[in-house]
Amino acid sequence: MDAKQSVFPRWRGFNILGMFCSKESCYNDFRSPGYFIEEDFKMMADWGFDFVRLPLSYRLWSDVKNPYEINEEKISCLDEAIYFAEKYGLHTNIAMHRLPGYCVNQDEKIEEINDLWRDKEALDAAAYQWSQIAKRYKNIGTDKLSFNVINEPDRKITPLQYKTVNERVINDVRKITPDRLFILDGICYGDIPPVDAMRYFENAGYSCRGYEPRRLTHYGTGEDDEYPKWPDMRKFDNNGDQAIRDRHELEQFFGMWASLSEVLKVGVHCGEMGVYYKCPHDIAMRWLEDVLDVLKSYNIGYAFWNLRGKFGIMDNGRTDTEMKTYNGHTLDTKMLNLLQKY
Repeated sequence: MDAKQSVFPRWRGFNILGMFCSKESCYNDFRSPGYFIEEDFKMMADWGFDFVRLPLSYRLWSDVKNPYEINEEKISCLDEAIYFAEKYGLHTNIAMHRLPGYCVNQDEKIEEINDLWRDKEALDAAAYQWSQIAKRYKNIGTDKLSFNVINEPDRKITPLQYKTVNERVINDVRKITPDRLFILDGICYGDIPPVDAMRYFENAGYSCRGYEPRRLTHYGTGEDDEYPKWPDMRKFDNNGDQAIRDRHELEQFFGMWASLSEVLKVGVHCGEMGVYYKCPHDIAMRWLEDVLDVLKSYNIGYAFWNLRGKFGIMDNGRTDTEMKTYNGHTLDTKMLNLLQKY
């Protein structure tokens, strides 16, 4: 483990889902989307964390049929989140989970009209959305605020398509804020380093994922679930891809990112990692400690998915571990303590 990420601070924190999806999304969980709670940001800071990632859907403030119209009242919730983060000393990463033409989740009743990766109309609309965000926060320093163009390009996206979309957005944003830092997701759902782009974009780092093996981290979310083990998960996942099975393979996976970071002098951060509440707690904790220890050994920070919810440390619905009451929420203190340790 000689390679180290040394460009970024080792930011550690959480994803906060207040503007993650519209009320029509099947992932809404009967919430009223478009809100952030100051308490969440204060808790993160009180626990010693310094980073918050905000996965957003443009549908919270625009309509799929008119992505060029911004509802000021609705987008103002994002202003509050950035204010709360700055107040409590957290670096904010704005991460577009859904832009015109693409989202990794198929969770909305109304599909995107065009394809971000293939259609100029979608890319123009996506660049417009980002330009509006850039103008809105142009006076916030890059030490406090970074941008993530699009969450988790899937396995169908080619390197050229990836470069084209990111290049357009980055160029448009930097006409407004020339020094804005970008943290760009890897391809294939964030798992694979986009090596061509890593040689190309300046003042940009990259975001990997900490979900492998997904048969473990997403146990209970599908119909064909194999009871999880750690180590020694089954060799192949649902798509026929070889899955990570033990700590050694975690070291190889994150070591790939750390080595590229060191050689190409680019920052790396793990933008999402977490485990669904139906994965047995003792197994989840063994897996999580290995992931966290490996990330720390490579000096790679992380944003846990998420703070509150079924992948979170609060209000997650677990019944197989002691949950303590904290500020009116149920809190998995063992998982929190483990995150704080690393």
